[in-house]
Amino acid sequence: MARKEKPLTVARRLVKSTKLTALLRDAFASLWTDAQCEAAGRNVKSNELLTRANKWLAQADKSLRAGEDVAWSRHRLTWIAELIVALEDARAGVVASEVVAARKARDAQLELAKELKLRVTRRLALLVGGNETRGAALKIAQGEEMQRSLRALATLLRDWRGEARLRLLAEECGLDDGTLEQLEDCAQALSEASGHVVRGAQPSEQQLAGRLLRELDAHHR
Repeated sequence: MARKEKPLTVARRLVKSTKLTALLRDAFASLWTDAQCEAAGRNVKSNELLTRANKWLAQADKSLRAGEDVAWSRHRLTWIAELIVALEDARAGVVASEVVAARKARDAQLELAKELKLRVTRRLALLVGGNETRGAALKIAQGEEMQRSLRALATLLRDWRGEARLRLLAEECGLDDGTLEQLEDCAQALSEASGHVVRGAQPSEQQLAGRLLRELDAHHR
């Protein structure tokens, strides 16, 4: 016999049935700053807050469905439901699918960057010879964080190719203008991929709790 699925909570039903636009979500979020929410959530017990929030949401949803004169809209209730679900997921260690996808894309781009860096540094090493200045510059570029390293290697290659003999040697081992473009494009792609991870990252449990608390307090005034 098939196992019955657990019915959705009011919060998860609202999140599933009502979609908020990014503009409206940003408008709701703008009522309090992240810092204000962090401060409000410092001494909050998330489990007790979730119990309170779910009870209030169930009653608020019932009132709205009954056509009572209430101050909140279906979208405002959905926003609060999103906060409840996000806080529940944060406590359970659940990571949003878009965050997982952004991390995978960042990691894939990082692997490409590592391969490119290794290939370019091996070839640049062939241009060092006994020149200590070039050797030191290459060592510094290699030691930088990945995005900065790619850009530093691009700068070195551009500068070294400005010297006729080094340009000839660079061309001979495949360090051409296309390699410069690869380094710069890869650094930019990695920067954007990392930015998506940061922008998609979920707020802290404390911040979520503080924002939810402020919403509940606002509706109890």
